[in-house]
Amino acid sequence: MEKVSNNRLANFQKLEAPVFFSSADENVPEVGKILGRELNPSGKYSLRQRQKKLRSKIFRGVRVLIAEKGYFSFSMKELADECETTRQTIYNLVGDRENLIKAAQSEHLKALILIASKQNNYPNLFLEFANVAWRNSVINSVYVKEVMLTHHLNKAISVRDLHEISFKPLYLELLAMEKAGKLRKGVDVKLVAEHVHYLIISITLRWVRGEINDSELRCQLLSGTGFFLLGVMRPSHQEKVERFINNFFNDYG
Repeated sequence: MEKVSNNRLANFQKLEAPVFFSSADENVPEVGKILGRELNPSGKYSLRQRQKKLRSKIFRGVRVLIAEKGYFSFSMKELADECETTRQTIYNLVGDRENLIKAAQSEHLKALILIASKQNNYPNLFLEFANVAWRNSVINSVYVKEVMLTHHLNKAISVRDLHEISFKPLYLELLAMEKAGKLRKGVDVKLVAEHVHYLIISITLRWVRGEINDSELRCQLLSGTGFFLLGVMRPSHQEKVERFINNFFNDYG
C-alpha cells in the first residue's frame, strides 16, 4: 500500500487545527484533558486510549473522504486504506457505515462546541459558537458544504441526532444567563436556544448555496446572533453585546 494516507490525513488535520481538537494535539494538556486522551504515568497509551486514538483517526478519515469523494461515494475499503487499518477493525470500533458517519459528524460538532466554550473573545457562548462555526465553514469548506447539503436536503441523518449535540450547550448557557438575571422576564429559554441554533444553520446554508460569501457569512452569523440576543436580554445587561456589535460593524467596514 502506498504511504499517502498519512499525508492526506495530516493535511486535513492542519485545516481543522484552528477549530478542531484532533489526535495530533493530544500532548497539549488542556486538549488531552478535554478529549480524555491523557497519557498514563508510564508515558504509554492503554488499550482504551489506543482505541480512542484510532477512532479519532477513523473519524478524521471519514471527513477526508467526504470532502474528496462526496458523502455517499467512498467505500469502507477506501476508509480502511486511508486509516491504515482493516474494515473489521472499523466495524468493531464504530459499527456500520451509517453509525460511522453519524459519529464522525458528532465528534466534529462536539469539538466545535468545546472550542467555543474555551474562548473568551466575545460576550457569551452564542457569539463564540457563531464565530467558531464561521471559521470551521471557511477552513473546512468542502467538507461542510458536502455534509450540509446532504444532511439538510437529503435527510441522510436525523436532524434530532445532530441538533442535540449543539443545542444542549446553548440551552445551558441561556439557563445560566437567566439565573444570573441577564434575560427579560418570561423568556422561553428553550425556544430562544432553538431559534439561535437554527439561525446559525440557516445562515450557513445560504453560504453553502453560494448566496453569500465568506465575509458576509461571518457578518451575518455574528450580527444576527448578537441582535437576536439583544431582544431577550435585560437592558442593564445589553451593554457588552451592543458594544461588540458596534465594534464589529466598525471593523467590518
